[in-house]
Amino acid sequence: MSQFRHLDHKNLVALVRVVSELIRIDNVIDTEEINLLLQLEQQYGFDRSYKREALNLSLADAIRQLSQLDLQARTQILHSFAEIAGAD
Repeated sequence: MSQFRHLDHKNLVALVRVVSELIRIDNVIDTEEINLLLQLEQQYGFDRSYKREALNLSLADAIRQLSQLDLQARTQILHSFAEIAGAD
């Protein structure tokens, strides 16, 4: 997931919001999903402030924010979302 280093704070918050939704959507939080989230947190230095900000961002706004990124960034993000969604 190192491809996200170029994202600014606002886009990283949007990324955290969508990832959180992907993990919670099936009401089953799998160990692999938690490990992927922890990996993301470690690589990008997310702390509770990112998670708090993400909670205040609607899913629609997060998706809208990420959809404005260039094609390469969107493709990489979608790949990571698929990895997380397929974890359980």
